[in-house]
Amino acid sequence: MDRRFGTLGWPDRNGRRETGNRTEGIESFLSDPIERGTCVNSCQVRIAAWSCLFLCHLASGQTNSTNSPETGLTANRVFVENCARCHGATAKGRNFRGPTLVSEKIANRSPDDLRQIITNGKGHMPKYGKKLTPDEIDTLVQQIRALNRQ
Repeated sequence: MDRRFGTLGWPDRNGRRETGNRTEGIESFLSDPIERGTCVNSCQVRIAAWSCLFLCHLASGQTNSTNSPETGLTANRVFVENCARCHGATAKGRNFRGPTLVSEKIANRSPDDLRQIITNGKGHMPKYGKKLTPDEIDTLVQQIRALNRQ
């Protein structure tokens, strides 16, 4: 008796299984609580395991791909939600809105100066010190500087 396939063995192409000298349909298999419980429990374990793996993959991919300094500025969720409206989706600026973030002027600014501008605003740029965390601001500064080094 093979436990992987239950006590009744493989079903034939009509959904019937041979048990000793008689053949039972799939209905009797599904109504058998022992067999049904074995199948459902193993299916539940498999689904739970795959779900955990999938969620872990999503969680690790999200933190690494959107907010790390190694990724591009335009892929950063914080930039897309807060900055791209004025500075453009590619950070090259928008007409009459926000200046480009890829320029010699920005490249010559210190990280502290960029952090100060993002935190306290400047000119028409609003303050983001209360809206963004210090880590998010630091990541933006690192990504702006990396974009200007390219």
